[in-house]
Amino acid sequence: MICAGTGLAPFRAFIMERAKSGSFTGKMKLFYGCRNEGEYLYKDELAALKQEMGDKLDIIVAYSRMGEEVYVQDKVRQQSKEMSGMIEGGANVYICGSATMARDVESALVDCLKLTKGEEAEAYLRVTMKKNRRLQEDVW
Repeated sequence: MICAGTGLAPFRAFIMERAKSGSFTGKMKLFYGCRNEGEYLYKDELAALKQEMGDKLDIIVAYSRMGEEVYVQDKVRQQSKEMSGMIEGGANVYICGSATMARDVESALVDCLKLTKGEEAEAYLRVTMKKNRRLQEDVW
């Protein structure tokens, strides 16, 4: 799950539903981008969900206006090996937020997949994963 700003809302609901139902079927990663800590929506609630779900949920926050500019796509690239492994293992990818952010995230995901797919990484992400509904976006 990769989002910025208010794109967090659907993922918050998804995580809450998983926690409530106890269906921790696989590891979840939430990459969330915001300008600073003051704009970190649902921070305490997400921390409580992380504590409840343990190692089944990772929350990675990118602050774009606190010193060095760091965006969600930068955080995705920092976890290339794990992201590639999760996708190869059947993980779905969901992106929610601005269309510009989504394009940048897709480029980062292609970079991650180059570890295992080589030159076929872009086609795999943009054609195969989208066709099989393993990459879904809600962007504006």
